[in-house]
Amino acid sequence: MKKILVIAVLAGFMFGINSANATDNAPLAATAECDVPKNFIDSLNAKVTKIVTDEKKSDDEKTEILSDMFRDYVNIQWIGRFVLAQNWRSLKPAQQTEYLQAYEDYLLRTYVPIFKEYKGQKVEFVSATPLRNPAEFMVATKIISAGEPEVQVSYRIKKDAACFKVYDIVAEGVSMLNTQRQDFGSIFARKGYAELINILKSKVTQKKTADK
Repeated sequence: MKKILVIAVLAGFMFGINSANATDNAPLAATAECDVPKNFIDSLNAKVTKIVTDEKKSDDEKTEILSDMFRDYVNIQWIGRFVLAQNWRSLKPAQQTEYLQAYEDYLLRTYVPIFKEYKGQKVEFVSATPLRNPAEFMVATKIISAGEPEVQVSYRIKKDAACFKVYDIVAEGVSMLNTQRQDFGSIFARKGYAELINILKSKVTQKKTADK
């Protein structure tokens, strides 16, 4: 299931959303994009697809641009605090800062380089369902890969002061938030904060080495 979650981010953020009304590479703060979930997804598609398929850009340039986009579109700080659950409140301010930086590095190193594996995958927009909060939606999509079964993926998005951001990804019923919350909670309970930080930093180092 963890592999499906990686594929979900891979397809949704790195390969874009396939829609009949996809827009051009417009700014994130454009009013139409930030008022309608479908337009938000369409804009993401146009921007990411343009970058990933740009033969004039090196992989390093694409990685830098996509990393900035990931920070713009995903509420990394909120997710980082949520997956740590009650353990977040037990940390000192300096530890909270260290953890959030390590978590951001971990997310970026885990998901952004996957654009190199692009093989024509498409994600089709299915629906956008309002949640209890009027500014929050669950956006349903399906990932289509040649010769592979379709994968159902939903993105929980919420509008902040400026625009929508992603708060969770649910692939075939498995939530990225809940999966990481369980994993991180287990590590914290067994070995404490220091070991969690060591694991996150170690994974980042491993991925840096693998990407060279």
